Amino acid sequence: MATTACIALVDGDTRSRDTLAAQLRDNHFAVDAVASMGDLDSLADGNRPDCVIVALSSAGQSGFEDIRTFRSRDDRPMIALTAANQSVDRIIALELGADDVVERDTSPREVSARVRAIMRRIRSIDSGNGTPQTLTVMRFGRWSLDVVRRRVFNETEGEVDMTSGEFDILRCFVQNPLRPLTRQQILDETRGGRCEGYERSIDVLIGRIRRKIEEDQSNPRLIQTVRGIGYVFAAAVNAQ
Repeated sequence: MATTACIALVDGDTRSRDTLAAQLRDNHFAVDAVASMGDLDSLADGNRPDCVIVALSSAGQSGFEDIRTFRSRDDRPMIALTAANQSVDRIIALELGADDVVERDTSPREVSARVRAIMRRIRSIDSGNGTPQTLTVMRFGRWSLDVVRRRVFNETEGEVDMTSGEFDILRCFVQNPLRPLTRQQILDETRGGRCEGYERSIDVLIGRIRRKIEEDQSNPRLIQTVRGIGYVFAAAVNAQ
């Protein structure tokens, strides 16, 4: 079977890095395993990864800084790798821009499934002939969301940067306007329902989206909280 994507694995623990890299290769990924973000920067352009997995150190700080640095300049999908039962690390990683978080003891099969799910969400190439799909733009308020090109923009401020996870949640809302959604429904729509225990991550990502598109974050008009249920996208949406 041909490789499905190129992954850059950033992990300072040599044994863990080599083990996970071998497991991912067994699951048909091309893997560049490096010890630091600096090593990632030195990769040749031809080895540009489709997805980056960043391992957090035992203290968390080194990995957090890697996430912050990478996200400040690159919007490619990024997965954070944490120790087991570190819910605080998971939330911080998502706040800093990670698209997904998995624990070190997660099975290689699930890690591979998470990577494939992210890659499916960002690819906009028709499987039949390899040409781009028909452009679809969803307009709400002063904003526009380009479903195929994965862009969010408005006429006055231009394009706003969004991570893969942020975009997928916003797209879920835009495609289900005025419909109250539970956190689990949002997970089902955006991650295939495979993120048991990750409902808190939805709140984190929605907070980040609000900071980018709401005029008043303390009184959001687009993504509103529905007490006891979840959230609702309260704006009218027009598709083109």
